[in-house]
Amino acid sequence: MHNLTSYLAEGKTAGADFEPAIVLGWYEVTGTELDLSKTGISAKDYENVQNTPMLKDSGLNIARQLIKQNPDIANQDFAYHYGRGNPKVTEAWTKYGAGKHASSRTPKTDLYIGKYNISLKIGAAQLMSGAREEALATFYNALEQTDLSNEPVVQECVQIIEQFTRGITNGKTEDHIKNKTDNAVVEADMVHKQTMEKLRVLFETNEKFKLAFVKEAMTGHIKFGKESRASADWFLVADKGGTKVEFHSIDDDEYVRQVANSTSISVKMKSSSINTKTSKPGDRKWWSALGLTTKDLSSALKEEAYLVEFDPLNEGIGSVVRNALKAAKNKFKVVVLTAKRLIKKNFRAFLSYLGFDVDVDFTIRF
Repeated sequence: MHNLTSYLAEGKTAGADFEPAIVLGWYEVTGTELDLSKTGISAKDYENVQNTPMLKDSGLNIARQLIKQNPDIANQDFAYHYGRGNPKVTEAWTKYGAGKHASSRTPKTDLYIGKYNISLKIGAAQLMSGAREEALATFYNALEQTDLSNEPVVQECVQIIEQFTRGITNGKTEDHIKNKTDNAVVEADMVHKQTMEKLRVLFETNEKFKLAFVKEAMTGHIKFGKESRASADWFLVADKGGTKVEFHSIDDDEYVRQVANSTSISVKMKSSSINTKTSKPGDRKWWSALGLTTKDLSSALKEEAYLVEFDPLNEGIGSVVRNALKAAKNKFKVVVLTAKRLIKKNFRAFLSYLGFDVDVDFTIRF
């Protein structure tokens, strides 16, 4: 039974916590010997997974579904948590002044299993959030895959992104925007609104550009290079319980289109506090950032009950009940589906385990 601490931990679980859980789940499901020092998982993250039942179960569920959808996943030699690396970027990126700081070199790959570089998306997901240089690099590299260079709307987008800026203010930027108390912040906010409108028009009028822009945000193929571990080749989408899972190659154009059509553009200020000898209390540095965010992609996945195979040699009716209770964390109808399937499939095996030799047909009604 979960204690109060377990429930509190589950409530605070973030998307990144699932990455090591899936890696550990893969080792357990495949029976591959685990050497924690070769998984990229810190001792802290390992303990977090082990001490959070929901997280551990979800990692196992997702690992099983991955193998079910792509059996070759089970044939790989290792799994590795990579989402916090600090990879190099290509010249195609640096020529726009992008990728200078470690914070702008976050890998698109969250974990890899053998040859599979995987980007994990659980819940609403941010595909990118880049300052001026990152935004221009993404824009220009997407532009190179189209024939739009001379289009007026493209030139307008370039000119306005060039106006992205950064600065320092005292207090919250949203307060300055509302009260018009910092001219630089107010002017930057106007640029952001104009950028969103121009990009929205460009996305709506040219699907090829939109797909190129979103695909680069998803994969980092140009930013890191296709051969880099940092660039993702596969998209793994799941809900937090691991009951709904999909695995897509980034070369699946139809899937990229689906993601692009669920993506929204945001251009806004990001800020962080300053703590230096010369700073004043309340000082904050801010910068313009272009972001792409998808809605919860798992909400569009087919609802299926998660079913654990019942082995009559080492499990009893208590396991059937526990599996149904795990499913109850998601939705009541999933519990009903799971209970029906478990009982119908395993009742005969359960009676056999108890020593009964059953040779009759039976129907269980709900």
